[in-house]
Amino acid sequence: MRRTPSLAGRLTLALSLAVGLAWLAAAAAGAWVIRRELSEALDGALQETAQRLLPLALDTLIVLEAGGEEEQGPAQRIRRAARVAAHGERVVYQLRDAAGRVLLRSHEAPNTPFPAPLARGFAEAEGLRVYTEPAISETLFLQVAEPLAHRRDAAAWATFLLVAPLVPLLPILVSLARRVVRRALGPVDALAAEIAARDEHRLEPVGRSDLPRELAPIATSVDRLLARLGRALASERAFARAGAHELRTPLAGALAQAQQLLAELGPGPQRERVARIEAALSRLRRLVEQVLDLARAERPTSRPETAVPLGPVLGLVLEDLGRARVLRVERIAIAGDPGTLAARIDPDGFALILRNLLENALRHGDPAAPVALDIEPPGRITIRNGGPPLPPGLLADPPAAAAAASAGGSGLGLLIARTAARASGSRLELVSPIPGTGGGVEACLELPG
Repeated sequence: MRRTPSLAGRLTLALSLAVGLAWLAAAAAGAWVIRRELSEALDGALQETAQRLLPLALDTLIVLEAGGEEEQGPAQRIRRAARVAAHGERVVYQLRDAAGRVLLRSHEAPNTPFPAPLARGFAEAEGLRVYTEPAISETLFLQVAEPLAHRRDAAAWATFLLVAPLVPLLPILVSLARRVVRRALGPVDALAAEIAARDEHRLEPVGRSDLPRELAPIATSVDRLLARLGRALASERAFARAGAHELRTPLAGALAQAQQLLAELGPGPQRERVARIEAALSRLRRLVEQVLDLARAERPTSRPETAVPLGPVLGLVLEDLGRARVLRVERIAIAGDPGTLAARIDPDGFALILRNLLENALRHGDPAAPVALDIEPPGRITIRNGGPPLPPGLLADPPAAAAAASAGGSGLGLLIARTAARASGSRLELVSPIPGTGGGVEACLELPG
């Protein structure tokens, strides 16, 4: 399943990358400056070394020549400075004449001349940085050399010290970025919570004075949308209530006329036709009553301060259902003591929920199976009935329109029960099919305590 991208995650990643890249850019700039300054400092040290060694090298050469060491054969003997103590030389030198021959060298300097011209200044060749200092009217030349690898190692180590702290600090950086982003997105979460709390019963504005400037237009747009939605809902509810009230009287008159005509007609096709008209009018009257019930369910109700006994209300609902000739109330099997049923709910709202749940179970359940009504004090009721399972779309809240239309009339009754439960602060959960069976419906109603 693809995860929904998170704005906080994106901002955290972007902030961490920005800080990390800025750090790396600063480290790169610092490494460049360090490499440049290090090169200048080492060049200066190389030049200073050459100028300090030149008098010493000349004195050593004079002493060695006074000791009788002269040229032997076609090539001059290369003299090596006395080793003071065993050590590694980072800087080596050669004293050469104008012909380029090596007259004197440090003990780790090569026997062959440095590949650098005999002229004052710096040169690079064969991995060496060489500085040449002439002496005695440019008849002798002292060349001091340092391996370029030493400089690269020093620059690399300095660069590493600039970048290395980023590795252990990266988790801390990400954590701090996450905290900063979450704190910055706090108003977004608060606005989202305010919008999520709105429904058809709560349409007040969500605008807050402490919102950032970027979120204020969103809150304003949502408030305008809620206002338009409130006006549309109020208009629809008023139309439904007015239309249902207006239809009740003519429907009752038409149904009475159909029943009277049915009683007067003898057996035959005409009587069957009138019987079908009476059934259609009865269904239409029931639909009008459900529309009025839905309008009642949508009205918010006040909750009593203390628990109200609901056993008598249950008895009245069962008595009212028994008056309907098509419903067999004797199928309802009550488990538990109705006298223990009590909750902080308006009795009319409770009666509306219970009536629609029981009527749905009696009308649309298996007529050969009982309807179980289990009471768990103080305020939990479970209603189970057999029969085919409900369409999955009808179990959603709100139910899918296609599922409600194909549910054989049970969709509107469940919608009334859910709406009344939400308005009264109750919790209604529907399960279909019942676990362990291939069908049936289970409605669990938890009343507010």
